[in-house]
Amino acid sequence: KGKEQIHHQQNAHFSLNTLLLIVRPIARMILRRQSFLPLLVVFALQVNDVLGFGFMKGWKIPGRNKGQQAALRQFGDKKLAVITGASTSLGDQTIKELLTSGKYHVIGAYASQADVDKAAASGAGENLTPMLCDTTNMGSVRDFCKEVHAFRGSKTLDRLVCQAGITCDTTSDPLGVTGTCTPFSKDGFEMNLQVNFLSNFLLTSQLLDGMVDSFDASVTMVGSSDNMALADLGDLTTGNFKEDSALMTNEDNAEKALADSVLCQKMVTNYLHTKYHKLTGVNFVQAPTSPATISKAVLEGVPSSGISITMKSDKLMEDDIATKAWKDSSNKAFDIDAAVSLFDQCTKMLDTQWPQIKQVTSPCPTLKVVGAITKNNVKREELKRMQQGRPGICEEDALAKRAAPPRITKRARALALVDKTVRFTFSQTIGRVKRFAGKRILGAIPDKALQGSYDETVVKSDVVVVSDDDIVAIQKEVSEALLKEKKGNTKFGNKKLVVMTGTSSGLGRKAALALLRTGDYHVIGAVRDMDKMEAVAEVDGFDMDNFTPLYCEMNSFESVTEFCEKVNEFRGDKSLDRLVCNAGIYQPTLPYAKWSKDGHEQTMQSNFLSHFLMISKLMPAMEDSDDARVTMVGSVTGNDNTIGGGGAYPIADLHELNGFMQGFNKPIQMADGYGFDGAKA
Repeated sequence: KGKEQIHHQQNAHFSLNTLLLIVRPIARMILRRQSFLPLLVVFALQVNDVLGFGFMKGWKIPGRNKGQQAALRQFGDKKLAVITGASTSLGDQTIKELLTSGKYHVIGAYASQADVDKAAASGAGENLTPMLCDTTNMGSVRDFCKEVHAFRGSKTLDRLVCQAGITCDTTSDPLGVTGTCTPFSKDGFEMNLQVNFLSNFLLTSQLLDGMVDSFDASVTMVGSSDNMALADLGDLTTGNFKEDSALMTNEDNAEKALADSVLCQKMVTNYLHTKYHKLTGVNFVQAPTSPATISKAVLEGVPSSGISITMKSDKLMEDDIATKAWKDSSNKAFDIDAAVSLFDQCTKMLDTQWPQIKQVTSPCPTLKVVGAITKNNVKREELKRMQQGRPGICEEDALAKRAAPPRITKRARALALVDKTVRFTFSQTIGRVKRFAGKRILGAIPDKALQGSYDETVVKSDVVVVSDDDIVAIQKEVSEALLKEKKGNTKFGNKKLVVMTGTSSGLGRKAALALLRTGDYHVIGAVRDMDKMEAVAEVDGFDMDNFTPLYCEMNSFESVTEFCEKVNEFRGDKSLDRLVCNAGIYQPTLPYAKWSKDGHEQTMQSNFLSHFLMISKLMPAMEDSDDARVTMVGSVTGNDNTIGGGGAYPIADLHELNGFMQGFNKPIQMADGYGFDGAKA
């Protein structure tokens, strides 16, 4: 039983007997390790055009996975849940409801060995496995995680409910353990923070890797939002949550300590959602200390990831009241920068590691085939690019900031040599024919296509040339004249205000026209060539009452900044509703890097860096819009989960970002610091 099942096609054009005649020899070939691709192709062609190779979607390579067989014998088809705080009444009630459903095997994390023995002797049945996990002791938490992994084998974890918690003052009894609650744990951390947050943080980091293959895994952080007004973590850039930490402002206030720990919990829940949900499918939610809510979330799954949940009319939904409480608590719960700082500090402080998860693998059979065929070629091409070195980067400085660059083995060098020989042969035969045909059909490459960089050029003295500065000045004058003309009489009415880059050609041109034709939008177009934009608007029939072109050169940060100032001046009090970052350049055959006015490789600056700057400048203008959105336009080449991006070289891969870390200024040509490739850029 896998995550995906092969769905029977009700409208198949072949009988069962025909199917068996085809499948049986294929199965024999698989078992005999023979090639069955020809038969597979014939079979695919016999199926209707819509289905094609889609019938392979749910196929898995056959094998004898002893671990999976053992897991099936041990757990059957039950889901595996880990529940912390099993010693408390909340934990006990949650476990009982899960066991009653008959759908779960529960690993209960108990605070003491006495509780473990008591649970084992309670007669709860074979679907409860009690284990020791003292959340006041990080060593015990680590041992618990190791025991969980050893116990589950190859079985995935489906639920993790972090509900162990205390409100600790000097007279309370934490977790049912005999003795009074000390202000600091055995590890030196403030007790409330360790039990309610840090132990859960460590637990999640250690167990998350076992959840990524689950079909509908979820992590539920349990905590009350009642006293969020008291929460204040102070300066997250210093301190370590210990007795001498600058963060410790609790001053024996148990309620504030609890509020601080729950705020930390919520911040990390939001961050984990951002970091892992799309790549793994694991849901991360915050839940109140309500047995009914927790049990329903575990039994039925959560409605969405990255939210606070509650029960209303026997249904799980987002808790609007809790969300408002989080937002009122200095907005820290939704401060991504503070969350990143908290996450990094806790990871370092607890000496733990989180799973390194790459893009989800596409289920597309065609991509899998293409990827398998081109895998070695991609490796060779990338190796050759990396052999060119990293211009402008001092390797000693790079090593000081990051790990050593990839080591090129003898085998890899040999592959590169073989590839070089083969390519030379092809270039003298097939390559020569290709170049000859290209010249006859397309003509020679124009000089203009090989220029365009903002490097200084030498101009012959006998030729009168209008300088780039003069052209820019003219474009600005045209833009300002249009702006002044509309300032006095432009009325947006109830139209939404849109800023779109690259409206003079291609996708931006068609998108702007489509928006204008709805009559619901006023479009501000960011364009480099105002004369061209004027001609395009006349030819296409742009509604000029609702279209305002403004000059913007994406290869200049100064120009982008001036454009944003003009937009804010033009809109007045009107909020900005849409920002469409569409402008871009693509020069796949360019043999060398071109540079922007700011000294950066111009593909990266035009397509990304300038838009990054523009978003930061215009986002404040979008805060008052009812449904503002920012759209980043890019092709599939940036996604290694597609044929264009991951099936053929070059593939999108920033490596360790050494080029960015060293400033990405000339002569550094690529984000990873290695040699230039136009298509990869």
